[in-house]
Amino acid sequence: MADSEGAYYRREPEKTILYQVVEEFAEAFFEVAASDPGRKPLPAFAQLEFEKFLKCDIVTEGFVRLRCTGCTESIIVAFSCKCRGFCPSCAGRWMPERSIHLTGNLIPFVPARHWVLSAPFELRYWMASDDKLLKEVNVILCDEINNHLRKKARKLGIEGGETGIVSYLKRAGSAINLNLHFHLLALEGIYTVDAEGGPLFHGIPGIHKHEVARVQLPVFKHGEQDRNHTEL
Repeated sequence: MADSEGAYYRREPEKTILYQVVEEFAEAFFEVAASDPGRKPLPAFAQLEFEKFLKCDIVTEGFVRLRCTGCTESIIVAFSCKCRGFCPSCAGRWMPERSIHLTGNLIPFVPARHWVLSAPFELRYWMASDDKLLKEVNVILCDEINNHLRKKARKLGIEGGETGIVSYLKRAGSAINLNLHFHLLALEGIYTVDAEGGPLFHGIPGIHKHEVARVQLPVFKHGEQDRNHTEL
């Protein structure tokens, strides 16, 4: 971390309440989860997330020494966990870095809309344990948004074209409960090819509540079909 003058200092995560709670109770939590015959074992990646978090920015777990080429001063920087789960430092760093990449290199300067898909309770548990189903639901949602915009474009006399969508999955709700849902940023329009072969953006009028329901309904229908197929 850096102070107001740009000088680096270690953030000392071991002094935070979050770190102290995880350090004190994580091992007991793993033992209880493993000994419960009524539930599946805790996934290995979940336990690894806790273990990496307890090593994040701790000098005794590894560090690199940075030396200035213009003077004799040097500093020690502890390794970070680089996880995206609940580490406030690494997760916080991922967010602005990804935002800068999206706004600077990927998303064009055109109107966009924030979509959120929250799946029914029954479907959430199937999605949480089945990566294939999870990806299929995401693809279906993106396809339905794209199809909706193309249909509205055809009413305006615009044929063909595709929109652009950035999709992110969130696995938990505000209470840290299992709540798989998607956050998507979709362009409010579609791109076609102009006379010179370049991209041409066509803005689409705003969406109404009944149109949102019409977009989400096929997603749930497909999800139920995929779940029933898995049961068979």
